Amino acid sequence: MAEARRFLVLPHPAAASSRAPGRTGGIAGSGRRLFRADRPVPGTPAEAYLRARGITARLDWPSLRYHPSVNYREVENAPLEQWPALLAAITANDGTITGILRTWLDRQRPAKAPLADPRRAMGHLLGNAVRFGKASAILAAGEGVETMLALKSVLPRPPLSASSSRCTPISTSISAASAPTACAGAWRINWSRPTAHAS
Repeated sequence: MAEARRFLVLPHPAAASSRAPGRTGGIAGSGRRLFRADRPVPGTPAEAYLRARGITARLDWPSLRYHPSVNYREVENAPLEQWPALLAAITANDGTITGILRTWLDRQRPAKAPLADPRRAMGHLLGNAVRFGKASAILAAGEGVETMLALKSVLPRPPLSASSSRCTPISTSISAASAPTACAGAWRINWSRPTAHAS
């Protein structure tokens, strides 16, 4: 297990226990409240955005939500704006929401909002991920919700995990694989080339 943790860039169990997901402070709590106030993606502008990107996979995952009006500030003292957003819950192995990925959407067309930074994350991210299915003997992990949903469109059965490239190394998104003690293999998706690496 120690070798697997080093390869996956996972924190040591003792270090992880000192940062319990349920005690990550106000930012994570705000993210959980925001996520629970939203609604499922199907039939919303978030679905239109994902479909416009060629994603055909199902979108009724518990980890995905849509909110019609999410606050945005370009910088700390900038005017407050509100835009519709696709939200993705970042969760720990036990399902606790530790953070939120926010993708603000254009009000008029199925695209990201015309903002300087239309995608941001909040909360406790290291070692956690957006999950599409429960990890078992096989898990595919990669950077970006859209990337992994595109993979889900062609490989609907394996469980997938997505992480944010801005907040955590790609390999930490495989943390879901640490839950099963007999994990036969994990695949890290390389988004720059259409290949996968088995470990």
